[in-house]
Amino acid sequence: MIDTIVFDIGNVLTRFSWDTYIQQFGLDERDSYEVAKASVLSPEWNEFDRGILTDEEIIASFVKNAPQYADCLCRMFRDMHGLVTRAEYAIPWIDALKAAGYRVLVLSNFPETAHRHCMDALDFLPHTDGGILSYQEHVIKPDPAIYRLLAERYGLQFSHCVFVDDKEENLVPARELGMKTIQFRNYEQGKKELDEMLNCYHVRTMTEPVNRCVTVPGSKSMTNRALFMAAMAEGTSVLKGVLLSEDAQMFLGCLRNLGFPLTVDEENCTVTLNGMGGRIPVKNAEIYVGSAGTAARFLTAMLALGDSEATIRCSEQMSRRPMRALFDALQELGAEFTYLGEEGFLPVRVSGCGRKPVTDTVSVDISESTQFLSALLMSAPLLEAGLKIRITSEKKNRLLCDHHTQNDEGFRCGSFL
Repeated sequence: MIDTIVFDIGNVLTRFSWDTYIQQFGLDERDSYEVAKASVLSPEWNEFDRGILTDEEIIASFVKNAPQYADCLCRMFRDMHGLVTRAEYAIPWIDALKAAGYRVLVLSNFPETAHRHCMDALDFLPHTDGGILSYQEHVIKPDPAIYRLLAERYGLQFSHCVFVDDKEENLVPARELGMKTIQFRNYEQGKKELDEMLNCYHVRTMTEPVNRCVTVPGSKSMTNRALFMAAMAEGTSVLKGVLLSEDAQMFLGCLRNLGFPLTVDEENCTVTLNGMGGRIPVKNAEIYVGSAGTAARFLTAMLALGDSEATIRCSEQMSRRPMRALFDALQELGAEFTYLGEEGFLPVRVSGCGRKPVTDTVSVDISESTQFLSALLMSAPLLEAGLKIRITSEKKNRLLCDHHTQNDEGFRCGSFL
């Protein structure tokens, strides 16, 4: 049973604005990414989001970091920060949910003064049942404490709540607490998914045998593995039933920046990708993996064993996630890493070994993440002589490893023993 909807208020009121301004200023896909990188993906935006920088200072950073997009960025910032456009989309949606008997709360990471002013100006707050502006509480998402505080204040049962936010890193702790979640990308998609989630709890008694055909969503994990292997294969691969989640979108964006030709048919959940037989088209690239662990681990291995150099950047959350064991294994094979932050973590500059490792045997600790092993397994066919992997930790996949590690033979990749 669902009785409460919790919205990230910034998404409800402003998410639509991004596409509006991108179109208004005539920016293409690459320009759109650069605008995002110069604003909400920049270190300066993180400082603004935490109340360190003033409005004037964040605008000055736009002009400094992306002068060619300064007009667009400043216009978007002033309008979004003021939330002065198109509240007519959000308010009827929330009113309809309340009329259907649901309680609607809001949660925000943005500075309290900004959203208080904006919601008051738009007469928005009276349409909700309350909520928390996290700066006011001295804790911000994705810290689980903010969700617990919301539950304590409003008597929530997490299992009866749906949390709507556009950032996967904010959805993860909400799910861990038992909340159902929806990743919001636009009004049409967000409203459709919420309606489907709410309606799925109304069970209708069947009076005749069921004879129906249903299509289940694809797997995020399988999607990114399939994208990786399609990029490494020779020729054109057509992937059907892909899950175009945020992680997959990050993976696709990275592949584009590395020069792989691809097209995406979102309506039919299909990706067509031209593989290069183990070659990486762009020899000096920069990619952004966001908070996508599979993209971070798999593409690091691809680049480290390939014949190019690249800079791998990531979200603040991803910069705290374990990577050292994978870096150590890849360095053992001959790759070189230059750390752009804390040693052993992303972001890094990686120089590949040119598909000619200095050894055909590598040791890896997978106690922190089995994705380290997946990255090496899928990258091994890049190497002419294959690769023998010794797993040094206790966290093993019995189906793959026990027989070979018991007699210290390791796991042979490339020959797939």
